[in-house]
Amino acid sequence: MIAPLHRPNVVGIAALFLFATAVTASAAERSVYLYAVEKQSAAEWQAQLRKWQSEGIQRAIVSLEAGPKFLLADSSESYRLAELFNAAILNGIRIEGLILQDVSWALDPIGARERLGAVLDFAQLHPGLIDAVQIDVEVYTNSNIVEEGQAWRAYAALLSTLRSEIERRRSTMRLTAALPWWLSHAVSRDEFKTITSSLDGVLLMVYGDRGGTPVAADVATFTRKVKPEIDILLGSGPRVRVGVAKYEHESPAALSQFAHELDELLLAIPDFEGVTIFHETTLFRTT
Repeated sequence: MIAPLHRPNVVGIAALFLFATAVTASAAERSVYLYAVEKQSAAEWQAQLRKWQSEGIQRAIVSLEAGPKFLLADSSESYRLAELFNAAILNGIRIEGLILQDVSWALDPIGARERLGAVLDFAQLHPGLIDAVQIDVEVYTNSNIVEEGQAWRAYAALLSTLRSEIERRRSTMRLTAALPWWLSHAVSRDEFKTITSSLDGVLLMVYGDRGGTPVAADVATFTRKVKPEIDILLGSGPRVRVGVAKYEHESPAALSQFAHELDELLLAIPDFEGVTIFHETTLFRTT
């Protein structure tokens, strides 16, 4: 858990007020992944916030891990992050913490619960700075760690454990997960029910590896290939975001246009939350 801070909480009250009163101009929220926040100075963070504002970014999904290191385990780094996140809130950008970014967490639900608990501690210590926590346990990527036939069962059990911890703590923290766009074809009916009932939000990763063939980088392909998968999720519980990769598009303008077209296609769906960009520091596709 987070080491207690002995400095006064100078960020929570203002952040809580602004977080509670922030209203987006559009029902579809634009968000972006950010890694290596631990390397950013305060000045670099301010520049990042200005860039996001100019791009219409309303949420940053910030990794709270740097490889095996958990950023909130260090009290001074935790307080520094609180100041950065407060600056984001003051600029109208919400923060979602990203944790559990390794397949091995599927086999360590107790450790995963403790890490989630540390995020909940941070949120309690600094009200309003983080409104959601996202996990990225991609159990389908390494059969040497999780046997193929057991992967999704273990994942569903992990989510159930995390949901129970949030409920035990009586927290309002939203639990979200990054999942492959083909999820419904990979899991059993019982696994699907456990996964969707445990989550407040699903971010469908509609992209492949860098250098590969784009999954659905145009609306026609997306409508044919991915939209039916979103329809399966409708009404199952969690709200849905669509993740698109910068490296499947040639320029900021092309990516922005595609995201706008997805908004127009999906905005009528009550459970649609918006488009998420993966990720801030990666490069666009080169031709």
